[in-house]
Amino acid sequence: MLIDSEGEVSDSSKPWIHLRQQDNWVQPSHVENDQVFLMTRCMEAWLLADVQTLKEHYSRIGQKNLSSDPDHLETISPKELLKTLLKATEKCSPPYSKGEQSFLLLAKINPIALKQLGSYDRMERILKNRLIS
Repeated sequence: MLIDSEGEVSDSSKPWIHLRQQDNWVQPSHVENDQVFLMTRCMEAWLLADVQTLKEHYSRIGQKNLSSDPDHLETISPKELLKTLLKATEKCSPPYSKGEQSFLLLAKINPIALKQLGSYDRMERILKNRLIS
């Protein structure tokens, strides 16, 4: 399962602790910690990590409004990340929005661009281990 953490995660190897504290989710007895991926605070961090895909999707995107510091992206609040995307795409048709636009973009994201984010490392490591096993 791939979900947004919506907040800072104290121990990424134990996502169910975060999910319990953040959203009161109970870990099913048959589910292991490595079956849940907290992709980042919110999907907009992944979208902003791949500026090239954003530029291809939105031909009129405002480059000056986009952050290129991947270390910084995962510390920005979901509200601020959304505000950044809305501002950068306000002259685009259609502009960025949660829902249809966000999922269209997420499907286009280049995984190589995500390797620069700390939250992506855990998911890639677990998937490789499970696929090789």
